[in-house]
Amino acid sequence: MKCIVVLEIKNYCWIWIAVDRLGKRLINFFVGDRGNRSAFEFWEKIKNNKINKITSDYWYGYESIVPKKTHTIKSPSFYSIGLQ
Repeated sequence: MKCIVVLEIKNYCWIWIAVDRLGKRLINFFVGDRGNRSAFEFWEKIKNNKINKITSDYWYGYESIVPKKTHTIKSPSFYSIGLQ
């Protein structure tokens, strides 16, 4: 018997969006993957804004870039970052 291994490689594109929920405006966005490098590059684009609170999903990568004092985590189905 011969075993054949089939690998399926998925190349997803993520759009990272920072939104001012109170002012209802787009702060910035970044197009990349769901990796730590994309998260860091996105954070570099938005970190100089006045940020009181960041809301995100449970993705582990946020812990390495978002300050804990401003980070609020919502349910796993929450897929946006809100800035207040």
